[in-house]
Amino acid sequence: MARGEFILCLNPDTEFTSDCLTPLVEYMRAHLEVGVTGIQLLNGDGSLQDCFAEPDGLWWDFCEAHYLQGLYRRRSKAKWSHIPHGSPIPVGYVAGAFLLIRSNHFAELNGFDPDFFLNHEDIELCARVRDIGLDVQVVPALTLIHREGTTQRKNWRFFTFHRFVSKWIYIEKRRKGFSKFLAQLMWWEALAWKYLIGALILRASARSRLPGFLDAAKWVRSR
Repeated sequence: MARGEFILCLNPDTEFTSDCLTPLVEYMRAHLEVGVTGIQLLNGDGSLQDCFAEPDGLWWDFCEAHYLQGLYRRRSKAKWSHIPHGSPIPVGYVAGAFLLIRSNHFAELNGFDPDFFLNHEDIELCARVRDIGLDVQVVPALTLIHREGTTQRKNWRFFTFHRFVSKWIYIEKRRKGFSKFLAQLMWWEALAWKYLIGALILRASARSRLPGFLDAAKWVRSR
């Protein structure tokens, strides 16, 4: 039903502390090569969230499966270190918690892929934006508070299931050949490690996420 020049995808658990929309819209109007923009999301205490990254690939799959996400992010930050602080950064994707896209491009791409229910729909949309020759950028000088995790804590099993299922769907859609095979192997490895380690260290309500891993495994095996 949106009729505007731009569409802003925004999570309900966000809080504006200043006008970050006006300068972002002006930036996109001045840079037609940019198809999607995001901003720097902040936790409630003002610390930075990981809300953008390089294009998803086997290096990320490996780091995610072996609890090396920090290494991946440090490598990304080193890659962008030559860019002046606060300046726009070309990235692979921005988080769907705050994602600005032109309405005509959103329509051209048929919006978010309905095969994704939760997670990876933003990564996949940004990949298709780059496929049509447009840039995905983040403007870290602009910020917004995102109280991440408030929704998922209400049902850990549901969240865990869809996180892993969406990753599998993403691999099927975006990877090919041997790269796809390796990504699927690492998906299983990540699932096994997270279930085993979670069974050892999780307590109280957080243990409710464990059946979600098993549900995801059953879903994949049934395909």
